[in-house]
Amino acid sequence: MPIYRTEKSKDYVVMSNVFLQRKDLSIKAKGLLAYMLSLPDDWKFTIGGLTFQLKECKSAVAAMLDELERNGYLCRFYKRTPDGRIAEAVYEIYELPTLDKPTLAQPTPELPPP
Repeated sequence: MPIYRTEKSKDYVVMSNVFLQRKDLSIKAKGLLAYMLSLPDDWKFTIGGLTFQLKECKSAVAAMLDELERNGYLCRFYKRTPDGRIAEAVYEIYELPTLDKPTLAQPTPELPPP
């Protein structure tokens, strides 16, 4: 069956298709990652904002974000107020997975601090 493509001169995004070919990511997580990669680099992500833009409920969006985070495509950091409450969540989106946790395939060579 043929695939009909169009010539792209505006309103398109270039991204790696590695994550789209992975069999261990759900189609929803792949679609969310593709959507997030299509947005400007300075976009401020929130679960509420993504829920507003997408046809998914908050729990579904949260589950997709958790899946992307577990697989190294998303890192979330939280800025806190002086009294310890969360003021803002900062999302770092990766086109290719990055995992800070050492694995058996790539152990951390340094010893942990005493």
